[in-house]
Amino acid sequence: MTDVVEATALRRTFGARVALEGVDLRVAQGDFLAIMGPSGSGKSTLLGIIGGLDTSYQGSLKLFGQATSVLSDRELSLLRGKRIGFVFQAFFLLEHQSVLDNVLVPSLFVPRTDAKTAALQALDRVGLADRAADRVDTLSGGQRQRVAIARAIAHQPSMLLCDEPTGNLDKETASRIVEIFASLHREGTTVICATHEDRLAEVATTTLRLSEGRVSKEQAS
Repeated sequence: MTDVVEATALRRTFGARVALEGVDLRVAQGDFLAIMGPSGSGKSTLLGIIGGLDTSYQGSLKLFGQATSVLSDRELSLLRGKRIGFVFQAFFLLEHQSVLDNVLVPSLFVPRTDAKTAALQALDRVGLADRAADRVDTLSGGQRQRVAIARAIAHQPSMLLCDEPTGNLDKETASRIVEIFASLHREGTTVICATHEDRLAEVATTTLRLSEGRVSKEQAS
């Protein structure tokens, strides 16, 4: 299988604090990787680097076979916009805008002619097509996270990056979110989740465990 992520000797510091130290990682197309570890272990830092959101690191990174170090900021932004979807614990939605407008936000940066149709299909996928016209601030936390997932998958990304996507949700809602990710993975999307959630690790194909910025364990599920 083709590697969509190939990272070698990643190191990231914040002042005197070392967040990542010597991390090697390979993720093949179609994998489901759960990145686990205690708070402060470097999970979110690693995810930010993989997603091209953080470029202040040492080491090398290839995404979809291309070295990110040779890409301009614009080229890296286009790569993210076309091939990577992001889901965050804090949702990062526009509270006073409609659900549909939120899902359409990525198309403002990477335009597509069928953006509205794709957004509505993504909302249907997460069970919120009937809430498209509603304002985000009328939704529950679980519904907001599903809107965030719809926003991330509307452009049908090759890779989905999720940072603690079930961290603020009740058990039942978290299970529903896990099933959405599992379904996307079954259809061929590469999924990488930084998580404390054992249920996400159970549906993942590989688990990477971090401790104090270092890989402590990697295992196939």
